Amino acid sequence: MEFEKALNTKSNKIMTLDEIIKSDDLENIRTTLKCPFSGCDADLIYVAASPHPFLSTKNHRKSPHIEECPHYKSETDSAKKKRKYQKILAALEEDDISSRLNGLMDDMFPNRKKRTRKSHKGKKKPLERTEQMDEESGVILEPSSRGGIEPSSVTDRKVIKGRITKKKFTELLDSDKGVILKSTAQLTSITKNSDESYDLGAQQIDGKKEAKLKLRHSFFRRNIPKIDKQLEFLKKEIDSSKDIRIGFTGRLDSIDPCEFEIYDDFGFKLGTVYRSSPRLDTLLLFYNRYSKE
Repeated sequence: MEFEKALNTKSNKIMTLDEIIKSDDLENIRTTLKCPFSGCDADLIYVAASPHPFLSTKNHRKSPHIEECPHYKSETDSAKKKRKYQKILAALEEDDISSRLNGLMDDMFPNRKKRTRKSHKGKKKPLERTEQMDEESGVILEPSSRGGIEPSSVTDRKVIKGRITKKKFTELLDSDKGVILKSTAQLTSITKNSDESYDLGAQQIDGKKEAKLKLRHSFFRRNIPKIDKQLEFLKKEIDSSKDIRIGFTGRLDSIDPCEFEIYDDFGFKLGTVYRSSPRLDTLLLFYNRYSKE
């Protein structure tokens, strides 16, 4: 929203836009502007746009207007856009999540040898059903206790478009809280809190940053037979120092300490080296592969 006036905090005087434009001290003034509404401390910014310079709120999230101010916004446009896509991840089916996790192989095994493929000149790559524009990324899924969408409550899962941003633990920002992200890590431990509550200890593959990956009620809602036995076997393998990596999608709940919640039993894949070849397996395939050795 544009402004006709602004408070110059250096002189503590209200200045009109025209006075600011014509000021000899414009370069210093432009960084000291505040909202002119009494009691509001929101930062403003002077934008030297040609041919019509203007004043605007610098950042609605970091420096918001007070509720009484006529320039107050309950939600930023970006927040509204993210909220619009809250249901995207909740509606993603198993195949949709699986295709996103398969793309994490290079992040989990950065030194693996790849097969060279012949290029097909002139052949266009088909548009995958999971592709979408970048401006539609950033899926937010609020905790159910705050009135958000719980994945288990979504009954109309269907194939849809939706991009999930990939980030390392050291790349997380405060603005990522509540957002569904995908990441990779080295598994270091498993702790069972109850029948429907497990914590996976994880460490960034190329660093020391640690995180907790939470499995709660939503993870167990499909009542997969013997899933507790599969998790206990995974714990046994981790405790024996087996090199097990994980690629997952989950909601970032906090940064310090770093905590994610994985909603679905198909929300992660385990990376191991089997017969000299790196591979990704679901929890069930991991159990079937290694429990018979």
